[in-house]
Amino acid sequence: MPGIKDKVPDFEEDKQLKVEDDCSSPYDFFLKFVDMQFLDMVEEKSKLYAVRKGAPEDVKYITKDNILTAVAIMHLTGYLTPYSRR
Repeated sequence: MPGIKDKVPDFEEDKQLKVEDDCSSPYDFFLKFVDMQFLDMVEEKSKLYAVRKGAPEDVKYITKDNILTAVAIMHLTGYLTPYSRR
């Protein structure tokens, strides 16, 4: 029967990640972590949610740009909930 030592891989130091030259702004860096397919899915599901909640007229306001703007505001403000503010 193999021991635990046989199952645990040898430790390897993480290779330092390099920021590519095409990251000239914080937005470019952000897009390295969030891809457009994810934003497409968020947009689609948000529109479905709006229709189900009885606000089909608001669907026209749900765009990828508006979603990214909302995410940016949450990042800048630290997404503090109202009860945590004075």
